[in-house]
Amino acid sequence: MASTPGTWVKTMPVSHRSSEARPESSQDKTMEIRFHNACSAEYWKSYLLTTYETFPFQIYWRYVSPFLARAPRNSRLLELGCGVGYFGFKIEDCQDCQIVGIDISTNQIAAADWFKRQRGYRSTFAVADIEQLPFQDGTFGAIFVLDVLHHFPELDVSVAEAARVLKNRGVFVVLEPNPVSPATLLRQARRHLVGLRPSPNETSCGLRLRTHLASSMQTAFRIVACQTIRFIPT
Repeated sequence: MASTPGTWVKTMPVSHRSSEARPESSQDKTMEIRFHNACSAEYWKSYLLTTYETFPFQIYWRYVSPFLARAPRNSRLLELGCGVGYFGFKIEDCQDCQIVGIDISTNQIAAADWFKRQRGYRSTFAVADIEQLPFQDGTFGAIFVLDVLHHFPELDVSVAEAARVLKNRGVFVVLEPNPVSPATLLRQARRHLVGLRPSPNETSCGLRLRTHLASSMQTAFRIVACQTIRFIPT
């Protein structure tokens, strides 16, 4: 499996946009919620109940941690599209930080809250839309996004919101799957077998995501790194 991570540093403030100036989203929110609620049982079993202790998180952490370390000191970390909270929990295991996770799926946030209570984690979770974040400007020192942005037909709205809630000199870390890797195709095939169609808003932008992100972020971010991680999950 190949994941493409990119890391950007915010270089200038982004103010609230008026409703007239703000780009409109073409994402079908109702279908997206329905899809991810339906996937919640799979994520629950795969990440929290079965492979929580064995999933090769350290491979991700090896690449991500140096960039999270660039965030302003004592700042909070926001995970966009946190799902059942797995990666936020693992980050909390590795680094003493305050993590807030948001996801559009009520079922997945419920699972994250349950696991938090069972294990005594400090992370907090909320049901929220990445394109309409319920936070004030400059709230977070770092934002982490894993396998999420390919669910958006366009990136301008979600990137603008990330820039708005990020502190100046804050970092934005993005990891995305390779849509043509065997691992990705196998996962999609398994979902098809159990009757789950692909996400209604998911496009083939994965192969072009690096270009799309660079275009969307050029007014507020400076790129720090962009590279490919290759590994085979156990």
